[in-house]
Amino acid sequence: MKRFILSRNSRGFSLVESLLALFINSLVLILLGHVFSSLQLIQTTLHTDKNIEWHLFLNQVENDINTKTLTKKREHELTFLEKKSTDVISYEWRNSEVVRTKNSSGYVPMISKLKSVRYDDKSSNQLVGVRINFINGQILEGTIKVERHSE
Repeated sequence: MKRFILSRNSRGFSLVESLLALFINSLVLILLGHVFSSLQLIQTTLHTDKNIEWHLFLNQVENDINTKTLTKKREHELTFLEKKSTDVISYEWRNSEVVRTKNSSGYVPMISKLKSVRYDDKSSNQLVGVRINFINGQILEGTIKVERHSE
């Protein structure tokens, strides 16, 4: 009878090598789980940041227009007239952001990374609806109380 002699290289994996491979595979799977949970946390944080930016925008606009009257409303632009002077303030959508201008000069970005902005009249004559669609697909809506300019 012939005996088969196995060389050292053809015997397969040793127990230590198998345990090391199992450890590395387990480590990779654990890290993948943490990566996915971190990505979910980042997405939630970005969503929250947009909400904060949105509320800051609404508060700034409401505080700014306290002493102004709405003279013109277009789909992408609101124009106000200062009550005590002849200054004209505009909020318009350009280049993926809402920009505040005074007397058609200056450039103050109010909110950025937008796909679209729309201003609508609400049922009350004193309310203007604002609908903003961010580049990331998030859509937020709000209402601003305005005083209409009467001539």
